[in-house]
Amino acid sequence: MSALSDPKSRQEDCATSKASTRLLYAAALAIALQCGLLSIARYLSFHNRTFDLAFYARILWGLGEGNFWEPIVGGHVLGLHLSFALLPLVPLVRIFDPALVLLSAQSIAVGAALLPLGRFAQRRAGLQGICAAALTWAFYPNLMHVAAYEFHPGTLALCPLAWMLDALDARRPRAFALAAFAALACREDLALMIAMAGLLYAYRHRELPSLLLGLASAFAALAYLAAFALLLHPRFAPAQGSMQAHFGAWGNSVLDLLRFALHQPLAIAAHLAAPQRLLYLPKVLLPLAFLPLLRPRWLWVASPALAINLLSHFPTTTKLYSHYLSPALPCLIVAALDGWADLRSRKVAPPHWQALALACLFLAHFVAGGSPLALDFPAEDYRRDQRSSDAARSLRVIPPRRSLQAPDELLPHLVQRPRLHRVPPPDRGTDIVVLPLAHRLRFAGREDLLRTTEEPELRRWLSRSDYGLRFATPSYLVFERGLKTPSPFQRRYYRPPSGRVARGAELALPRGLTRLSACLTLEAARLRAGRIQLDLIALKPCPADLALRFGRRGDALHQVELLFDGALSPAQLRAGDRLRSSHAGRGFRVGDELFLALLREKGAPPDAGDPRVSSLRLQ
Repeated sequence: MSALSDPKSRQEDCATSKASTRLLYAAALAIALQCGLLSIARYLSFHNRTFDLAFYARILWGLGEGNFWEPIVGGHVLGLHLSFALLPLVPLVRIFDPALVLLSAQSIAVGAALLPLGRFAQRRAGLQGICAAALTWAFYPNLMHVAAYEFHPGTLALCPLAWMLDALDARRPRAFALAAFAALACREDLALMIAMAGLLYAYRHRELPSLLLGLASAFAALAYLAAFALLLHPRFAPAQGSMQAHFGAWGNSVLDLLRFALHQPLAIAAHLAAPQRLLYLPKVLLPLAFLPLLRPRWLWVASPALAINLLSHFPTTTKLYSHYLSPALPCLIVAALDGWADLRSRKVAPPHWQALALACLFLAHFVAGGSPLALDFPAEDYRRDQRSSDAARSLRVIPPRRSLQAPDELLPHLVQRPRLHRVPPPDRGTDIVVLPLAHRLRFAGREDLLRTTEEPELRRWLSRSDYGLRFATPSYLVFERGLKTPSPFQRRYYRPPSGRVARGAELALPRGLTRLSACLTLEAARLRAGRIQLDLIALKPCPADLALRFGRRGDALHQVELLFDGALSPAQLRAGDRLRSSHAGRGFRVGDELFLALLREKGAPPDAGDPRVSSLRLQ
């Protein structure tokens, strides 16, 4: 009796198969959970640094509302990436946060992609193949960067792309067609990869039904892409979209790109000869120990994605962490697993080559894997900090259903709005504008703050008469259209009027005040709870770029801070206003002589006749 008919052997094979299946599902679940927990932790701590998550969450919410205009980039959904795979998620946004729905779906897709990859490897090496697939999928450096950062339909497509490759290998025509359709529903530009897969299916399975299926899949995918590129995109595309970001130097349409390539091939060659592009493919293959080169037919399917990345002008497309590489991952992993199985079956393989391959994978992940096991893991991006608290407080004061402009990290939390845009410039004329103060935190206490590119724009908003400051934190300022200045929030910097100061054409001031400039005098300086409180009286509106420099006797006037926490523009002061400005007083004691001076953006006093330095005793 053969071993195959031995009941004991059959039981052992069945037990091994069940163990392999459990291992595969456990690994897929672990990857999905890690991606989900990290991406949601980043979202909840307000550390998303691009607008991709907000962009697709707004599209998802808009589809549920019957609103097909995407305001962040300003385009109809038919002119953006065609992501019909979002439609099954629409009912969920009536119950759950749209951003959380997208991040959860993406994490599930990333974990589920391991299942067809594991089946592919199991057919070649059994349980060891499953282990190899799980390790390669989990530790390839690109995956955790992308899945734990933002949402992209190309990442959502990882599962159907892996499913398509497994069906191609196993010759399952129905599964291949369904998987190709599902991948195409994620993004229209995946049509090129699907067309390559269809041609490969026709080549590997040459019987007439398989040949027709492969060719029909390739033709349908290319026709779909052509309909988008030649009909929908020219009609519905935004003024500035991904086409301009990636290929704007060569043209604004697919036809422009083709004409450029035909007429100026040397320019294309010079572009591809740049060092970062020459090293791109070796960098992509190195974590896999170049094993995909042993099975280049799978790289044929990945070639459109890799070629687009090489041709793109966008600065991050050739980075290993870029989401533009992600759609090629299933092909790269399948090619590596196939090459590994082939080399494993040969007796001429060099010794210790498997250990070397694992070393390449683990070392690449350790250096650039983006997971908690990697050196480049940004742990601070997954924890709540002061900025997270400031962001949550700022969101709570924003009225519902109002149009707004806000920084990228806040936009995913605000997508359920009729109109929202990225932070100015340009000014979109919205009801609410939220401006970030990261530059103020970065240059706190330094004169360089006055000359940053962000500060002049911020001062312009503070001095506007059509917007008032609704709320301020150390990280954000929230402006509201039509709010009178000074707003109720800014009133905290004003002191009650005094009979000693008479208002009128000629401002009568008491004696004993310290003159700081032609627009501002100092009444008293007190040290309270480690902070210096300056009691000021305005003589007239001051320059908008006014700041304060101060120090002690014997010290340089090195400390530079904005008046009124930078939340009230000196240009909006009026004669007779009594104000209080509080500043850090580290190292000061009561009785110390305080030296201080006002300065403007270029470091000079407000007016030529103003005192260079004034001094008084701290009370």
